Amino acid sequence: HEWPINNSPTPYDIFGLNNNTNFINNTELKKKYLKLCKIYHPDLSKRRVILDSKGIEISNKIKEERFKKIISSYKILKDTRSRNLYDRYKIGWENNNNAFNNQNIYRYNNFSDQKYWSAGTWQDYQNIRTDSVSIEDLNRRHLLYAFVSLFLCLVVLEIFNVISTVEDDLMKSYRKSEEIEVNLFKSYNNYGFGLDKFSRIQRFLWWRRFSLFFEGNQERIKKSIEDDEKLMKKLVESSKARNE
Repeated sequence: HEWPINNSPTPYDIFGLNNNTNFINNTELKKKYLKLCKIYHPDLSKRRVILDSKGIEISNKIKEERFKKIISSYKILKDTRSRNLYDRYKIGWENNNNAFNNQNIYRYNNFSDQKYWSAGTWQDYQNIRTDSVSIEDLNRRHLLYAFVSLFLCLVVLEIFNVISTVEDDLMKSYRKSEEIEVNLFKSYNNYGFGLDKFSRIQRFLWWRRFSLFFEGNQERIKKSIEDDEKLMKKLVESSKARNE
């Protein structure tokens, strides 16, 4: 059996049939199928030398690819419905480049699968679609989900970090405002010295005398206290005299 010369053979080319054939003898088709399987079956072809059209020995990988194409071709040609779908839309064939099929209108293009024609409900159809997902696709999806989950976790952590920083700034601002309010209250109440005129003078003298503590001169501090007391006593007596 000679393999078709063109790089993209059709099921008809593989079985040596005319594309315009309206009737295919399934008995003869099966005989050709079994003959091709004996030639290209992986368990048998490994020990057999098969030459291409140029007389070069083909590899085991090419033999396996041809064997898969033989099986796919037989599935299409043996069934009238599958053959009609292939003739019209090139559905069910791996070398199909037809735009209709590429649009994936039916979302399930393996019409040669008996499960598709046996599906009685939409749930059955969905089960077929789920079964058709390869392990590699599932692994890629799981990897994508893991990456998205990690990215979302990082975003959430960053949001919490920003919220925490804002809360700290607000708390510092609140404490500063509270401190200012306390100082204003103390200032209004003359820092415990009272609100009358003599209390304010006494506070002034106290703050003036407070600077002497940094010098450490006890004599000056003692003398300053005595002078301030005399001054306050004199002011009080003077005020009483005016009032009388």
